[in-house]
Amino acid sequence: MKNFRVMTGLFFGVTFSFLLSGCEGASSTMLPVTTSGVVISNLMWIVFGVAAVVFVVVETLLVISILKFRHKQKDPLQKADLPEQVEGNQFFETLWTMAPAIVLAIIFALTVVALQTVINPPQDGSTAITNANMLNIRVTGHQWWWQFDYPNLKITTADEFHIPVNTVVMVSVQSADVIHSFWVPQFGGKIDVIPGHLNYTWFKATKTGVYNGQCSEYCGEEHAEMKFLVMVDTPEDYQTWVKSQQALPQDVLGDAATGKQIVLTGVCSGCHTIRGTSAVGKIGPDLTHLASRKIFSGGVLENTPDNLKKWLTDPSAVKPGTIMPKLSLSPDDITSLIAYLETLK
Repeated sequence: MKNFRVMTGLFFGVTFSFLLSGCEGASSTMLPVTTSGVVISNLMWIVFGVAAVVFVVVETLLVISILKFRHKQKDPLQKADLPEQVEGNQFFETLWTMAPAIVLAIIFALTVVALQTVINPPQDGSTAITNANMLNIRVTGHQWWWQFDYPNLKITTADEFHIPVNTVVMVSVQSADVIHSFWVPQFGGKIDVIPGHLNYTWFKATKTGVYNGQCSEYCGEEHAEMKFLVMVDTPEDYQTWVKSQQALPQDVLGDAATGKQIVLTGVCSGCHTIRGTSAVGKIGPDLTHLASRKIFSGGVLENTPDNLKKWLTDPSAVKPGTIMPKLSLSPDDITSLIAYLETLK
């Protein structure tokens, strides 16, 4: 018996260790870093607590009833002794009708308050929204990558975006093709991204760091690889990033100059924009500052020279269903292209 208990303990210990290890570093709605996310998380815990209490009470009464009033007679022909019946007991019937109604009314009231907080950005004090301090970001969902525009700053980026900490960020979302859903688990709720329709949300991150986002509405073959990153910066780091993104690419020499010529005279310029050049395509991501990003292709690859080589060699082999064609570039062309793209910081 002792050995059985030891083996059982080891089994559950190992099992839960594996399960919990899968949560390491994962984005979780239970670890919110925005004001609205905290409100949603608190409401979730309140509802969970109420549900847990109800579960414990109901299951306890059920177990007591099973044990205390189980059939004990030996003679199968003898009529069973029934416990005291409470059918028609006005007190009990009122109690188990009113108690759930009161609990649900309280949860409803808390939900309404939480929704008002989540829907309406703060309007007073240091966080008041004015034209001077409002940060607007326009998000566009594509199959299968994300585009982020800062209209007031004339910045366009892809697959990741930066915001300053403790700042209200107003976000409008739209789709270039099918229905998507914009979601950063640690920021709170999701927002649908619908073709031909603008939706709006907001958030105020209170902790610096890098947070994972993703599409949470099935949108096709590579839905699982439609990810993005949110960089929550200090005000100083954010301003440094803004200035770097507003700058035009520098002049290039050598292999990089050859790569630039390939971009401007080939099909690349028909799909991609590189500010300061004749490449003004709008189909694919803006490449003006590609080298400054950590990921590309909807988060399917880290931004490294080796991964750029894989992508330029055969995009469909990396991300099936992508609209970027296989360009049949020579190894020397790919080397030159990578040299140029690495200068776009």
